[in-house]
Amino acid sequence: MKHLFMLYRALETLPHVPSITISTATPGENTNISNSPSSECNTQIDGFLGYREELLDILQQINMKRPTSDRHPADADILLGRLNIIISRDVKEPPGVSITSLSSQAGRDFALCNKVFQQATLIQLYRKLYGLHSSSEPIQIAIETIDEMIENMTQGEPCHTWVAMAMPLFTVGCEAYREDQKKFILEKLRKLAICIGSLHVKVIEHALKDIWKLREDFQDYKGHLCAEYLLEKLSYNIVLF
Repeated sequence: MKHLFMLYRALETLPHVPSITISTATPGENTNISNSPSSECNTQIDGFLGYREELLDILQQINMKRPTSDRHPADADILLGRLNIIISRDVKEPPGVSITSLSSQAGRDFALCNKVFQQATLIQLYRKLYGLHSSSEPIQIAIETIDEMIENMTQGEPCHTWVAMAMPLFTVGCEAYREDQKKFILEKLRKLAICIGSLHVKVIEHALKDIWKLREDFQDYKGHLCAEYLLEKLSYNIVLF
């Protein structure tokens, strides 16, 4: 039952492409965003998700908010502070995994997968709530961090945490504006296809290529246009689980 509940939560949170759920709260209404990680979430990396459940809470909050140019600028700062606390905490005190009898390599893969999802969440926060473009320094730093961690993970078979990489790879791919970045993501997607099947990955790959083509058509060579806007024009709806 725990796995079914986590699947439900992930499917409710991760597929927000291209549309996002907008909060119905009125201006000035308290949205109860805490500046500290929730103590109710499991302190371990979830063996089913590949990352800690608390990231789903932050992703849900991101999906509920408009960009800071519209309203609630303080909420974006609170969420950013909360996410940075989580990232720093896991560096100082690496979390365990809710699976027993893991090999040392599998344990490292889970730790890296959790960190990759943290950085992917950071990118979504910067893009959706702060309106930063692909070539902005904060997004590029997060992308470089993800790329470095991915290279240290087991890719393809044997399929451990790599099966969960659709969301981070798609997130990074949406911000790719240089040819080397695009090539890197396409290579990793091919390895993802080994784990979860080529049909689902082909949809992700086609969506990314269409995004890159639209940006070229609009002469957007630095990734100023948000991928959600472009995906809406292309009528894509992708489940990133």
